[in-house]
Amino acid sequence: MKVKITKIYELIRSVVKIKSMSVFLQILIFLIHPFYVSVTKVTYNDATHRLEVSCKIFTDDLEKALKQGLEQKPDLKNNERLEQNDLLIQNYLASRLKITLQKVDVGLEYLGFEHEEEATIIYFESTQAFKRPQEVAIYNEILTEVIPDQLNFVHYFQGDFHKSYQLSRKEKTIKWMLP
Repeated sequence: MKVKITKIYELIRSVVKIKSMSVFLQILIFLIHPFYVSVTKVTYNDATHRLEVSCKIFTDDLEKALKQGLEQKPDLKNNERLEQNDLLIQNYLASRLKITLQKVDVGLEYLGFEHEEEATIIYFESTQAFKRPQEVAIYNEILTEVIPDQLNFVHYFQGDFHKSYQLSRKEKTIKWMLP
């Protein structure tokens, strides 16, 4: 009987070792393989009848995209280059983030950006007011030209209504009918 228990114990120990090694390898692979995401939040403000938009993007990835066509790498954390950085961000996002309400293009006014740890958060507001929209389409191809695996999460809020979707290089637009 003691031999049986010892063999079962040894079997359990080897399984635990294998499982521990497997978990370790999974964690190691996760740490080695980077992930590329941005988060865009679009909120319809019932009081002002405008859209409020924020985009949260990893700073190093955004700088990589902004560098396209420039001789030197942008430095978004350098406050002495604030005007130049504002212009770079505005020009970059103007063609990569578009919103339509009721099939009408929404003009977005750039409000500025700030840093949060390793991310840059960029703020916009719609230039025109809209009656409570019944349909929204959001086009987002942020960073997809420089990072093939880029995922862009989009969240839309309107009163109690909330929808989220994941866009990518292959799928750049989401359209929702609203309550």
